[in-house]
Amino acid sequence: MMDIPVPDIIPHPKHIIFDAVTQSVRILGPLDEKLKEKWNLWFAQKLLWLNMLPGLYQMLDEMEYQIEDEDSSEQEKELILKDIEYLEQRIEKIREFIPDDIYIPPSTKEFCRTYLSSYGYEFDEDRQQLLPH
Repeated sequence: MMDIPVPDIIPHPKHIIFDAVTQSVRILGPLDEKLKEKWNLWFAQKLLWLNMLPGLYQMLDEMEYQIEDEDSSEQEKELILKDIEYLEQRIEKIREFIPDDIYIPPSTKEFCRTYLSSYGYEFDEDRQQLLPH
């Protein structure tokens, strides 16, 4: 038997939500292959940004204990806070169409493994988080 990967169904059945009360249907995932490519990229980007936030918060914490030039320290702190705010805003925007609890199809996981390895990360698909190489 050949080990050929089966492409994902688009939209994925786990992305189709039936509401019995309102008798409505919602589709959470991409509707076609072109949107799937964008969806994969946004999911990978979300993971990358989520992985960057702890490092930025750690930098802020470490700055509290450093005795340096106060002006440059405040400027650096301000830049880090702006970065954190930007990343958190972008992550929340992505969560509007890719919630944290959504089913991630195998092809998206494979895309993340490939895409994120170029940034020096491995994708832990069980926990849906990044690990440094």
